[in-house]
Amino acid sequence: VNTVRDVNGLALSSRNNLLSTSQKQIASMIFKGLNCLGQKLKENESVNILNFLTDFYNKIELIDVEYILSEELSIFNEKGIDVNDLFEGKDCKVIMVAANIGGVRLIDNLIIS
Repeated sequence: VNTVRDVNGLALSSRNNLLSTSQKQIASMIFKGLNCLGQKLKENESVNILNFLTDFYNKIELIDVEYILSEELSIFNEKGIDVNDLFEGKDCKVIMVAANIGGVRLIDNLIIS
């Protein structure tokens, strides 16, 4: 299921109601950083994910990053869905970011295949 986003790329969530308009603009930078990383990885697969995103988010004053994770994608569920079936046998990674903006914890992710 794809994440539903507003026009600025901010993932729709009830937590967004706790953000001011300017904080929502800042929060949309979380996904922008992930998208920039995705483009960079298409150009150069050896990009250091942690360094790239840390540098990107450190330039934005009001984003307090809690964590940045990169993991091989796997799915565990009772229906026995194989991750290879979902992504046509491609190896996939998920990049996850958690950050606080104005005291509100937001999370976002990007799947890289």
